[in-house]
Amino acid sequence: MKNVLLMSSIAAFAYCPTSLFAESTASSSWNTHYRLSISKYHSSGICPAYFDVIEQSRWYEGGFENSATVWLQWMAGRFDFISSYEKSVTWGAKLIDKYKYCRGYAHITSINGDIPEGSNHLRASFKNGYIYFTLDISSYGDPVAITYQNISMDNPTYRWAVAD
Repeated sequence: MKNVLLMSSIAAFAYCPTSLFAESTASSSWNTHYRLSISKYHSSGICPAYFDVIEQSRWYEGGFENSATVWLQWMAGRFDFISSYEKSVTWGAKLIDKYKYCRGYAHITSINGDIPEGSNHLRASFKNGYIYFTLDISSYGDPVAITYQNISMDNPTYRWAVAD
């Protein structure tokens, strides 16, 4: 059974088992499944309908962290860093031929199968034959931080944390 845990300090929803509400949460972890649906611009080629991102979250004393590798090799080649700031990072990759004319925007439309409320830290844009995937936690305020960003097996990899 799943309960909704509102993290008001970051205005985002995370879903976790009831057992995580227990007093001892120091080593608890869970996965959150985000579906990003793609809205394509008028007559803009073939676009994938959606892609999924699975964040693994872990509680620790004083906060929690979320990490993921975003597996997009089925639609794009090797990702590179496009930009990196304190609370956002963008990776880009050339789309495979099937999707090279896709022009559109992807945003979170489902979290663990439910309609999201307030969670908007993942997005992507498709233009000029490329996908640009962005992790942006700036709307969550402080104290949140991107604690790791990299490219693992040609795909974006990240970790972001919230502290008390």
